[in-house]
Amino acid sequence: MSRSPLYWVSAILLPISAALYALSLTMDVALVKTSFGVMGLMKTTEEPVRLLSTIRTLYERGDWFLVVMITAFTILFPVSKYLALGVVLTQRDPARSRWLTWIKNLGQWSMGDVFVVALVVVIVRINSGFANVEVGVRPGLYVFAASVLTSMFVSTFLAFEPKQKPSEERTETRLAPSEENR
Repeated sequence: MSRSPLYWVSAILLPISAALYALSLTMDVALVKTSFGVMGLMKTTEEPVRLLSTIRTLYERGDWFLVVMITAFTILFPVSKYLALGVVLTQRDPARSRWLTWIKNLGQWSMGDVFVVALVVVIVRINSGFANVEVGVRPGLYVFAASVLTSMFVSTFLAFEPKQKPSEERTETRLAPSEENR
């Protein structure tokens, strides 16, 4: 039995999604512009926000809860999902359905990715004090969103890929020698 078109689309999208994800970790996802004035003097600063640098900054500040949460949602869950999708894509065994169930459950937690970006924006606004803070979207956020969406497509496509029945495997094996004799 040949692979379905959904399999091939998934095989193409999975490495693209993983590359987008890796790229997004190092790109600016937001630009924080802070303006504040003291006695008529205005000072404006711009600071890019990257997911990995945010984790490092929070670690240096000792915000362990946020470090663990952001690391789990931006690194551990997505990497686990990519690895599991790779296993499903390369394996044709009965455990495949268990992997897909695991990916589905993990996918619910991967919405935490979106939560993390929102959390970073909230942290910036809370720490702003009396300053005027503007948070602008940068290309890294779009790359990150594209990686999340493509990984969702891959997991959905693999869930709908038709399963090969054991009887079809035996039939193909029996037909192959007879075709050679023709």
